[in-house]
Amino acid sequence: MNNFDFIINAFKNMKTVGTVFPCSPQAARKMTKPVRFDEAKFLVELGGGNGAITKEILQQMRPETRLMVFELNPAYAESLRKLNDDRMVVINDSAEHLEKYLKEAGVEQVDAVISTLPLVMFDEKMRNSIMDAVMRVVKPSGVFIQIQLSLLTKKEMEERFPNLRIDFTPFNIPPAFFYIVTKDSEEVVELAKS
Repeated sequence: MNNFDFIINAFKNMKTVGTVFPCSPQAARKMTKPVRFDEAKFLVELGGGNGAITKEILQQMRPETRLMVFELNPAYAESLRKLNDDRMVVINDSAEHLEKYLKEAGVEQVDAVISTLPLVMFDEKMRNSIMDAVMRVVKPSGVFIQIQLSLLTKKEMEERFPNLRIDFTPFNIPPAFFYIVTKDSEEVVELAKS
Protein backbone atom coordinates (compact mmCIF):
# COMPACT_ATOMS: atom_id res chain seq x y z
CA MET A 1 0.00 0.00 0.00
CA ASN A 2 1.43 3.37 -0.98
CA ASN A 3 1.57 6.32 1.41
CA PHE A 4 -1.31 8.16 -0.28
CA ASP A 5 -3.66 5.18 0.15
CA PHE A 6 -2.52 4.82 3.76
CA ILE A 7 -3.33 8.49 4.47
CA ILE A 8 -6.81 8.26 2.86
CA ASN A 9 -7.62 5.14 4.91
CA ALA A 10 -6.21 6.73 8.05
CA PHE A 11 -8.48 9.77 7.75
CA LYS A 12 -11.50 7.48 7.38
CA ASN A 13 -10.52 5.34 10.38
CA MET A 14 -8.68 7.73 12.71
CA LYS A 15 -9.94 6.08 15.92
CA THR A 16 -8.34 2.74 15.07
CA VAL A 17 -5.34 3.99 13.04
CA GLY A 18 -4.30 6.88 15.29
CA THR A 19 -2.15 8.77 12.77
CA VAL A 20 -2.31 9.89 9.15
CA PHE A 21 1.41 9.26 8.57
CA PRO A 22 2.97 5.81 8.19
CA CYS A 23 5.82 4.87 10.48
CA SER A 24 9.24 6.01 9.22
CA PRO A 25 11.99 3.47 8.42
CA GLN A 26 14.05 4.93 11.28
CA ALA A 27 11.18 4.47 13.75
CA ALA A 28 10.58 0.92 12.47
CA ARG A 29 14.23 0.01 13.03
CA LYS A 30 14.27 1.56 16.50
CA MET A 31 11.02 -0.15 17.44
CA THR A 32 12.31 -3.60 16.50
CA LYS A 33 15.74 -3.14 18.12
CA PRO A 34 14.77 -4.68 21.52
CA VAL A 35 13.62 -7.93 19.86
CA ARG A 36 16.10 -10.80 20.06
CA PHE A 37 15.65 -12.01 16.51
CA ASP A 38 18.48 -14.54 16.85
CA GLU A 39 16.42 -16.44 19.47
CA ALA A 40 12.81 -15.55 18.60
CA LYS A 41 10.46 -18.34 17.49
CA PHE A 42 7.10 -16.54 17.45
CA LEU A 43 6.36 -12.82 17.21
CA VAL A 44 3.15 -10.78 17.21
CA GLU A 45 2.51 -7.38 15.66
CA LEU A 46 -0.59 -5.43 16.69
CA GLY A 47 -1.69 -2.94 14.05
CA GLY A 48 0.24 -3.83 10.90
CA GLY A 49 -0.94 -0.72 9.03
CA ASN A 50 0.86 -0.21 5.73
CA GLY A 51 3.54 -2.75 6.63
CA ALA A 52 6.40 -0.39 7.49
CA ILE A 53 7.19 -2.24 10.72
CA THR A 54 6.05 -5.62 9.37
CA LYS A 55 8.65 -5.44 6.59
CA GLU A 56 11.37 -4.58 9.13
CA ILE A 57 10.35 -7.53 11.31
CA LEU A 58 10.30 -9.94 8.35
CA GLN A 59 13.69 -8.71 7.18
CA GLN A 60 15.26 -9.53 10.56
CA MET A 61 13.40 -12.78 11.27
CA ARG A 62 15.04 -16.17 10.90
CA PRO A 63 13.54 -18.59 8.30
CA GLU A 64 11.94 -20.72 11.04
CA THR A 65 10.44 -17.81 13.03
CA ARG A 66 6.71 -17.12 12.70
CA LEU A 67 4.85 -13.79 12.79
CA MET A 68 1.17 -13.16 13.51
CA VAL A 69 -0.01 -9.68 12.46
CA PHE A 70 -3.31 -8.21 13.67
CA GLU A 71 -4.87 -5.54 11.47
CA LEU A 72 -8.49 -4.45 11.90
CA ASN A 73 -8.71 -2.36 8.72
CA PRO A 74 -9.60 -4.69 5.79
CA ALA A 75 -7.69 -2.58 3.21
CA TYR A 76 -4.52 -2.61 5.31
CA ALA A 77 -4.91 -6.35 6.03
CA GLU A 78 -5.21 -7.11 2.31
CA SER A 79 -2.13 -5.00 1.59
CA LEU A 80 -0.15 -6.89 4.27
CA ARG A 81 -1.13 -10.25 2.76
CA LYS A 82 0.41 -9.09 -0.53
CA LEU A 83 3.83 -9.15 1.17
CA ASN A 84 3.55 -12.88 0.42
CA ASP A 85 5.73 -14.28 3.19
CA ASP A 86 5.01 -17.86 4.34
CA ARG A 87 6.34 -17.06 7.81
CA MET A 88 3.53 -14.55 8.41
CA VAL A 89 -0.21 -14.85 8.98
CA VAL A 90 -2.41 -11.73 8.87
CA ILE A 91 -5.46 -11.66 11.15
CA ASN A 92 -8.17 -9.19 10.11
CA ASP A 93 -9.57 -8.83 13.64
CA SER A 94 -9.17 -6.84 16.85
CA ALA A 95 -6.10 -7.33 19.06
CA GLU A 96 -8.57 -8.06 21.88
CA HIS A 97 -8.80 -11.59 20.43
CA LEU A 98 -5.04 -12.17 20.53
CA GLU A 99 -5.18 -15.14 22.89
CA LYS A 100 -7.90 -16.91 20.90
CA TYR A 101 -5.85 -16.83 17.69
CA LEU A 102 -2.64 -17.89 19.42
CA LYS A 103 -4.45 -20.83 21.02
CA GLU A 104 -5.84 -21.86 17.62
CA ALA A 105 -2.27 -21.76 16.27
CA GLY A 106 -1.05 -23.93 19.16
CA VAL A 107 1.06 -21.13 20.63
CA GLU A 108 1.04 -20.43 24.37
CA GLN A 109 3.65 -17.70 24.65
CA VAL A 110 5.53 -15.42 22.27
CA ASP A 111 8.97 -13.83 22.25
CA ALA A 112 7.77 -10.31 21.48
CA VAL A 113 4.69 -8.21 20.88
CA ILE A 114 5.25 -5.09 18.77
CA SER A 115 2.31 -2.69 18.77
CA THR A 116 1.30 0.47 16.93
CA LEU A 117 -2.20 0.51 18.42
CA PRO A 118 -3.39 4.05 19.28
CA LEU A 119 -3.93 3.18 22.96
CA VAL A 120 -4.81 6.74 23.95
CA MET A 121 -7.86 6.58 21.65
CA PHE A 122 -9.21 3.37 23.21
CA ASP A 123 -11.51 3.38 26.21
CA GLU A 124 -9.95 2.18 29.45
CA LYS A 125 -11.70 -1.20 29.39
CA MET A 126 -10.42 -2.06 25.90
CA ARG A 127 -6.93 -0.76 26.67
CA ASN A 128 -6.76 -2.87 29.84
CA SER A 129 -8.12 -5.94 28.06
CA ILE A 130 -5.45 -5.74 25.36
CA MET A 131 -2.60 -4.96 27.76
CA ASP A 132 -3.58 -7.85 30.06
CA ALA A 133 -3.69 -10.25 27.10
CA VAL A 134 -0.31 -9.04 25.87
CA MET A 135 1.37 -9.61 29.22
CA ARG A 136 -0.17 -13.07 29.56
CA VAL A 137 1.23 -14.20 26.20
CA VAL A 138 4.72 -12.65 26.39
CA LYS A 139 7.36 -15.09 27.66
CA PRO A 140 9.16 -14.18 30.91
CA SER A 141 12.24 -13.41 28.80
CA GLY A 142 10.20 -11.63 26.12
CA VAL A 143 9.46 -8.00 25.37
CA PHE A 144 6.47 -5.79 24.60
CA ILE A 145 7.13 -2.65 22.52
CA GLN A 146 4.45 0.00 22.03
CA ILE A 147 4.85 3.11 19.85
CA GLN A 148 3.07 6.26 21.06
CA LEU A 149 2.88 9.73 19.58
CA SER A 150 2.45 11.32 23.01
CA LEU A 151 3.09 10.42 26.64
CA LEU A 152 -0.57 10.71 27.68
CA THR A 153 -0.62 7.06 28.81
CA LYS A 154 2.83 7.20 30.48
CA LYS A 155 1.57 7.28 34.08
CA GLU A 156 -0.92 4.48 33.43
CA MET A 157 1.78 2.34 31.77
CA GLU A 158 4.28 2.95 34.60
CA GLU A 159 1.68 1.91 37.19
CA ARG A 160 0.83 -1.18 35.21
CA PHE A 161 4.34 -2.23 34.18
CA PRO A 162 7.11 -1.70 36.76
CA ASN A 163 9.77 -2.81 34.27
CA LEU A 164 9.16 -0.08 31.73
CA ARG A 165 11.58 2.12 29.91
CA ILE A 166 10.83 4.84 27.40
CA ASP A 167 12.75 5.55 24.21
CA PHE A 168 12.25 8.26 21.59
CA THR A 169 12.99 9.05 17.96
CA PRO A 170 12.67 12.48 16.34
CA PHE A 171 12.88 10.76 12.92
CA ASN A 172 9.16 10.15 12.49
CA ILE A 173 6.15 12.30 11.61
CA PRO A 174 5.23 13.15 14.30
CA PRO A 175 8.21 12.24 16.53
CA ALA A 176 7.53 9.00 18.39
CA PHE A 177 7.96 7.54 21.85
CA PHE A 178 8.41 3.83 22.54
CA TYR A 179 7.32 2.00 25.67
CA ILE A 180 9.54 -1.03 26.15
CA VAL A 181 8.20 -3.51 28.72
CA THR A 182 9.72 -6.68 30.10
CA LYS A 183 8.55 -9.01 32.86
CA ASP A 184 12.10 -9.43 34.15
CA SER A 185 13.70 -6.37 35.80
CA GLU A 186 17.19 -7.55 34.75
CA GLU A 187 16.02 -7.78 31.17
CA VAL A 188 14.93 -4.11 31.07
CA VAL A 189 18.38 -3.11 32.36
CA GLU A 190 19.93 -5.09 29.48
CA LEU A 191 17.67 -3.39 26.95
CA ALA A 192 18.55 0.02 28.36
CA LYS A 193 22.21 -0.68 27.56
CA SER A 194 21.47 -1.46 23.90
